[in-house]
Amino acid sequence: MSTPVFTKTATGDGVVYDGPVRVRQIYVHTATSGSPALTLHDSSSATTVSLLTHSFTANETSNINIPDNGIRFTQKLYADLTGMKRVTFFLS
Repeated sequence: MSTPVFTKTATGDGVVYDGPVRVRQIYVHTATSGSPALTLHDSSSATTVSLLTHSFTANETSNINIPDNGIRFTQKLYADLTGMKRVTFFLS
């Protein structure tokens, strides 16, 4: 059985989805300068261990495709965005 996929877009730090969710794909558009990075946590803040951390270059668009069932977040999906214009998450 397949699960419907939906999107959420973030432009700053915060809870992207409040509840259990799987991240299937991430589309990133970074700022024009700095050291862009994306860190994802399974909680309501950035104080817990991260489940994904990825660095980018400035002024980049990038697509992160996560295979199989994606990354499971059992509580919430919190995104810590550094130097990002926007990040779109494909969730199920």
